[in-house]
Amino acid sequence: MLASCSADERQSDDLVLGPALVPGGDIPCGITALLSEQCASCHGGMLRRGAPMPLMSAGDFQALRSDGQSYASASLFRLRDINRPMPPSGMLSDAQLLAIETWLQAGAPSEVQGCGVTQPAPEPVAIITSTTGEAGGGSTNGAAGGSGDTGDSTGDSAASQPVVNEENRWAMFGHDLKNSRANLAETTLGVSNVSGLRRLWEVPVPSTTSTPAVVDGVVYLPAWDGAVYALNSDDGSSVWKAELPALIDSSLAVTDSRIFVSDDKGSLHALERASGALLWSQRVDPHPATHLWSSPMYIPDADLVVVGVASSEEDQRVSDYSFLGSVVALHASDGSEAWRFVTGEGAGAGVAVWATVAIDTDRRALYVGTGNAYQAPSGPLSDSMLAIDYQSGALLWSRQFTADDVFVVYGGSGPDFDIGSTANLFSAGGTDAVGIGVKDGSYYALDRDSGEVLWSTKITEGSVLGGVISASACDGTTIYVASNDRGPMQTRTVAINAADGQIRWSHDSSADTYGGLAFAGGVVYLGTTAGHLHAIDAENGSDLFTDVLPDSIAAGAAVAEGKLFVPWGYRWTLSNGSAGNGGLIAYGL
Repeated sequence: MLASCSADERQSDDLVLGPALVPGGDIPCGITALLSEQCASCHGGMLRRGAPMPLMSAGDFQALRSDGQSYASASLFRLRDINRPMPPSGMLSDAQLLAIETWLQAGAPSEVQGCGVTQPAPEPVAIITSTTGEAGGGSTNGAAGGSGDTGDSTGDSAASQPVVNEENRWAMFGHDLKNSRANLAETTLGVSNVSGLRRLWEVPVPSTTSTPAVVDGVVYLPAWDGAVYALNSDDGSSVWKAELPALIDSSLAVTDSRIFVSDDKGSLHALERASGALLWSQRVDPHPATHLWSSPMYIPDADLVVVGVASSEEDQRVSDYSFLGSVVALHASDGSEAWRFVTGEGAGAGVAVWATVAIDTDRRALYVGTGNAYQAPSGPLSDSMLAIDYQSGALLWSRQFTADDVFVVYGGSGPDFDIGSTANLFSAGGTDAVGIGVKDGSYYALDRDSGEVLWSTKITEGSVLGGVISASACDGTTIYVASNDRGPMQTRTVAINAADGQIRWSHDSSADTYGGLAFAGGVVYLGTTAGHLHAIDAENGSDLFTDVLPDSIAAGAAVAEGKLFVPWGYRWTLSNGSAGNGGLIAYGL
């Protein structure tokens, strides 16, 4: 245990990194200096950027997680995790690392005359409204907020009014059945005017990692409190609110009369679109750790709802893992099971399906990526792209990208190169292709009929939280892919020629990206865990507009009806816990 120190010693401690030490706390003073500098911006009194717990006192470290492990032990593990280091910057000296490891190994004991951790002030909101990087005002009533004047005299002209038609909607996670995440019917927002975006309205909701659905003047958004919010797209006023029994971190599928939504306890629900009334609920897997990160996809010609099945067992310490991933189809009318394809067949456990399926109605096939195994053997379908007949549930073909990938949070020899991203359907040089981003840092294009690799493009190095995790967007000729580069802790977004896989441009932004990209009007929209929203010129990769939101963005934006809808607020995806603070911001001209 580190010895306590006097007031003078507190000021001269060679572990002090900058913040003034605060007497009266219960953590050794050298440790509080380190925590204040390296940890408190995320693990402070207000959790930010996906931090699952505060680390402000010895009691915080001594507290037990749901698996019985103390946060001190968990922190010690993260300090030594070369693939997922903490702090993410990795900038600890040998002396600092030795000091905090010694304290954590002792169980994070309280210090009678210790110090308190200081939390830095939140980052101010700053708006960039031009490619020159000039700030447009730090107030939310300025260029990007409230009802402030943008200085553009055309803001109320007929030319700037939203063009709304029955095609200008965003009805599901990937916008459409092929998961393009591209609204080609949006003609109001574009390269010429997106720099003039302002915040039209803001609605607070709990943490949310869902892409909003925007249909006929209503925005539908699930949140981590287990509720689905239906809001008027013009002003954010409530249309209805439906309360479901469990946390929701997936996105909705909206039809003419119904809404389908999955939750973190393994159930899929159908709601009446007009009122939010519950029509039916169906648990898709009996395993207690079942978690549906996959967003449901409604297939009109089969009247089926399809969802991938994953679990939180990967984040648990168990002697024998038992969960097996699957893809399940339910009859949309009553939630009864139509078929089930078990992706973990032949594996020791795992092979979860995190992602949302892509649908080819001509071939009556769906395409989806799979996760790694939890224990050996890894099985033939882990870390793979699958093509499945959506009428029968029969496997058409599979293509494995990484063999023998066995990984759980607390062990495993594999690189954790599973597939959390969603497949896109497009044409590659005249061949019908399905593309997918992988956590090895690459994007692959495959022949939709055979699974043959047409081309692959390396974007960044891969790692546990690196590589391609978020959903990509495709405008028909170009694929926009975000890949996490864990070296410099940034997101590299690239534009890839769909025909041959060549990179046209790249754009680097701070922090990671988990939410899907969105495309409309020649603009690519990207959100990061630093809370930065980027509107990027799809032609050359330059920033046209940026905004800093109150906290992390880990949800995808939606663009429809002349507006941009951006949810924010995030906590660590494997730690269900209680929902944090979040919100939905509507941008327009």
